[in-house]
Amino acid sequence: MRIALHFAWNTRRRRDGERGQALVMVLLLFPVLMLVLALVLAVATIESAKTRVTDQVDQAAVTAATQVDMSTIWTGAQLSADTEQVAREYLQSNLTAVSSLIEEDPADIASAAEVYVSNAGGLNPITGLNDPGPSVTIRARVSVRVPLLGLMGIHSVPITVIGWSQLRH
Repeated sequence: MRIALHFAWNTRRRRDGERGQALVMVLLLFPVLMLVLALVLAVATIESAKTRVTDQVDQAAVTAATQVDMSTIWTGAQLSADTEQVAREYLQSNLTAVSSLIEEDPADIASAAEVYVSNAGGLNPITGLNDPGPSVTIRARVSVRVPLLGLMGIHSVPITVIGWSQLRH
């Protein structure tokens, strides 16, 4: 019994000098934890927006590829600039669907986007890869809104997305 009382007395004496130490630790660590949480949420927002914008650019490339007259491919004639224009129109239309995520006007993004229409396989100058056949490739630079980073003065983050579609016959 005496040993138990001695242990309890020593523990109480040690804690008296450490009173409030946990509160200080919490007050020091709370802002750091909130900053880490905000950065994690900001990165998740950027990745989510990038995925949605990439889907729209991909869909514009696929739609432009399906609009190509396949007789042009079969005869070996060069694809016209109409295919590039169709790709830009669909890109603008698709980006309008995600306009709440992007900083610029979809028409400006579509007009500034790089569109490469290939009549045959070969090195694609946008992707740097070999295309197996006729294809449509779109590269767009988009500034994505990130509300949490706005508190630090960063209102948007620039991203580059690429959409590609092969023409099938």
